[in-house]
This record gives sequence, C-alpha cells and structure tokens, in this order.
Amino acid sequence: MREICAGTNVDLGTAAAFREQWAREASEGGPEGPTSPRGPDCRPKQVLLRTGQAPGDAVAMTAAIYSLHRAHPGRYVTAVESYWPEVFQHNPDVAEHLMPTGVSPRAPDKYSDVEMHYPAIHQSNDRAVHFMQGWCEFLGMALGVSVPLLTNRPRLYFKESMIPYPLDGAYWLICSGGKRDFTTKLWGHDNYQKVVKLLKGKVYFIQVGGSKPPVQWHPSTMGSMEDNHPALDGTAANMVGMTSLRELFNLVRRCRGVVCGVSLLMHVAAALEKPAVVIAGGREPVAWNAYPKQQYIHTVGALPCRDARGRLGGACWRYRTEPLGDGTLLDRDTCERPTGGTPECMAMITPREVANLVLRYNKQP
Repeated sequence: MREICAGTNVDLGTAAAFREQWAREASEGGPEGPTSPRGPDCRPKQVLLRTGQAPGDAVAMTAAIYSLHRAHPGRYVTAVESYWPEVFQHNPDVAEHLMPTGVSPRAPDKYSDVEMHYPAIHQSNDRAVHFMQGWCEFLGMALGVSVPLLTNRPRLYFKESMIPYPLDGAYWLICSGGKRDFTTKLWGHDNYQKVVKLLKGKVYFIQVGGSKPPVQWHPSTMGSMEDNHPALDGTAANMVGMTSLRELFNLVRRCRGVVCGVSLLMHVAAALEKPAVVIAGGREPVAWNAYPKQQYIHTVGALPCRDARGRLGGACWRYRTEPLGDGTLLDRDTCERPTGGTPECMAMITPREVANLVLRYNKQP
C-alpha cells in the first residue's frame, strides 16, 4: 500500500486513484470507523495560483487544478488570481477567486503564491506533451509534488440548469476571427464564409467571438489585443461581442458542435465534451492541442518551414504572418511562407474539407 501511494511500480494515475478512494473511505469512516485526527502538520496547504494569461489558457489550467486535488486529496486549498473569474465559477476545487493586484485588494497572506506557467511548451516539438500536462508539470514542480494529468479535458462547472428552447442541439458555433496579435492562427474570413455557404440549408451557424478584452488586461509585449471578427453572411445569428464568458459557455453547452481555429472556443468545447472542427495549420504541435471529440486539422510537417531556432520538421510556433509595425517583439517572428496574408500551411486546408467534417459530426442525433 505504501508503494501504491508513492507511485512505486504503478503508474501515477492509478496511485492517485487509490489515494482518492482511501481518502474518501476515511472521511466516511470506512469499515473500521472514522480515522483519528492527523495533527497540525497535516493541515492543508493554502496556495494562490496566479495567471495573467488569456482566457483559453485559464480554461486549460483548470485541468491542473483538478489533477492536483485528485492526486493529493485534502492536502491543498487552492485559490486563483486571474482576469477571468467566470472560468473558475462554481469550481469545487477553487476556494476563492481574486483579481490581479491593482484591480482588487491584495491576496490574503494566508496563501503561498505560485505564478503559473507552462514551460513544457518549449519542448512541445520534442515531447508528446499536452497543454494541460504543461500546466500540471509546472504546478507539481512549484509545489514539490507529482501532479500527473488525471483528466482528458479542462473542467468547467455549472450550478444553473439550462432552460430548454427550440434551438437546443440544432446549431453550430463558428468563430472566424481572433486576436490581432497572433495572426498565424487565422485561416481567413473568406474561408470561413465559404464553409457557411457550402453548408447552407444543412447546418445552422451562430457566429461568436470577443470584441474588446477587459481594460486592465494588457500584456505590455503583445500590442493590440482587440479581436477582429468580420460578420459572416448566412449565419442564423451574429453574437460577436454580445456574450460574457459565462454566456458563451452556455451557448457551447447547447450547441451541436463548434468550428474555430486554435482558440478559447476549442478548449471550452473540449471541457463540455462537444464536437469541434479546429483549423490549426502548422503552427502548433498536434499532441499539444488535440482533444477527444475534435477534428484537429493540421499541416505540421507538410512544408519545409523552420521554427524560430531554425529547426525543420515540427510546428513553427511563429506569431505573425506579416509584421504589423506595432513595435512589439512579435513582429520579429513572422511566417516564412505567407500567401496573401495567410500562412501557406493554413491555406492548404480547404473549406470543403472543413465542411465535410462538420457534416460527419452533424449526423449525430
């Protein structure tokens, strides 16, 4: 039993599952009655997880919080500091949510601060590591414990029930734009418009997307964070800039599936176990982003492109198709093969390919 708890001669996921089961039995009394108090040295450690990352990153980070509490039940009390309280709303593993310093009062001294990162991203062309695992690895390193990834999706929680309405399960969400800073992620408005046209009369689309970020969220090196989402003709509704994060989550809860690039929407769809067709191109490794129930359309390795370190054969991780002239560091890392404002790796993906994958999922009841 000691070896199982320590993860010796057993995989970490199994060890964590046994620890969770035994902790549950102990709290319920188990076959031999309640366990005795463990003393002050076993009091849960109170940790504040801080992140200034984008909302999609925050959604993926929920997997690390979930995994920490499954692997080490009862050992930690976690609070979160971020700009996106709606991501952590109703999360049973988050004791409280705080806004970053300068937006709300300083976090209580009872917490030990952990400035969250995912440095494994720099090894993502060399290791089969997922974004969620990157968060887990860093959190484990910061706390000095093993935090294996114990979920295959992010975790979003709801207390409110959904009131049925006629479009439940009858529409797809489509996000054709994105932030202006990482333009290599964009497939192009015209391509998304062709998808909508190809599926006219077969699929009802609702267009979604952000407009302006919170005023206080302005990473200094990123330039303009305002999103760009030109309207698509032929959609059932255009809700760009009209939803809070929580309202967007509820739209995903009701939809049949989503069409998007590598963005917040794909992480939300994964969390809510909704089908997604993700137009990814060659910028990011497949293992880093792929989720169950998602068709991750990539072209990694299809072109002789190099990453910023000059290496061939993997994802390029470049930021911009062409320089924007905004004085940020991102202008120094541009696409090697731009074609009419779109990376060639993205242009290789056709609207017909995307439309056919939507139809494959759309056959589900």
